[in-house]
Amino acid sequence: METPAAVPTVQPKRRIPIALIAVIGLIAIVASAIGLLLLNNNPAAPIVDVTISATADETVADAATDTPSESEPTEDTPVPADTEGDQTPTAITSVEPIVPANAATDTVEPTEEQASETPTTAATITPTEEPTATPTPTPTKTPTERPTLPAEGLRDVQDVLAMLGSTDDVTFDPAVFFEQDTNWRLGAAQSTGGDDLFISPSAGLMESTYGNNAVGRVLRTEVTMALRTINPAVAQDDDIYFGLLLASADDGNVTGIRINVVSDTVIDAHQVLNDRIVFANRRPSDPNLGVRLRIDRDLVTGQIIIYVNDDPLGQPYDFFPAGTPVVPMLFVHDGGVIVGVTNWTVTLS
Repeated sequence: METPAAVPTVQPKRRIPIALIAVIGLIAIVASAIGLLLLNNNPAAPIVDVTISATADETVADAATDTPSESEPTEDTPVPADTEGDQTPTAITSVEPIVPANAATDTVEPTEEQASETPTTAATITPTEEPTATPTPTPTKTPTERPTLPAEGLRDVQDVLAMLGSTDDVTFDPAVFFEQDTNWRLGAAQSTGGDDLFISPSAGLMESTYGNNAVGRVLRTEVTMALRTINPAVAQDDDIYFGLLLASADDGNVTGIRINVVSDTVIDAHQVLNDRIVFANRRPSDPNLGVRLRIDRDLVTGQIIIYVNDDPLGQPYDFFPAGTPVVPMLFVHDGGVIVGVTNWTVTLS
């Protein structure tokens, strides 16, 4: 039988009591808390990074935070974020400012819109006549002393413009029809509120000037009208027109000629029957040089014949009863069309 080998004596290991470890950890926590209190109560003291290493058998309670007093400026003292639950403290390497979650990656800085260095100019239509232009005031006319009229009245061709220029007794606005240079200016740069502007002597003025029932003795009226300027901002293409009429002194019925300007070389001629405008023909003519218009009346039958540049426009037609008193009349579109008027006459029997 073999003798068993001698068993070596085993020395028991010395173990550090758990209670002693707990006491050491508690002392470390208290020391850290006291250090933080002293640091917060003395802002001038330098910040010392503290690293606390926990043992494997214990955890460290939440680090206490102290709120700075009301007298201390909060913007210069970094405030650590509150934490919940147990956390293992780590070494403080830097202090980052706390940014609220709703603060501002979405905040857009306002931008000031920069004006373009080269302004865009809207296209404008330059009128051929200033819209605000006003006629040159004409001096008050001194009525000329008229010679004694013969019993039968004045006959043959009479100057209507001379009659209108010798008196202030007119039925139209002198601002839209007045003497200018060597002719008369008819029209308004801006609309005066109507469709057309009408110019005519009154039956009373014709009687005092020509005598012997002059309005019942009208055989013909004639005029030359020339386009002077247009304002495209006011007058459209269909608005560029003017004309000559005979108007009843009894009831205001009118008939005569209307000229529409198509271009610098073409015009359209129309027959006027009160509110009816009847197209007659298109013809070559330069409206800027002037268009001669004429209306003849047969005193016996009352028939009317109209002429453009001395060419009859259609056949004679009935309109006024025989013996109807009539006055000559000019017209132009109200606003944006200016015409010159020369050689306006009336022929009396």
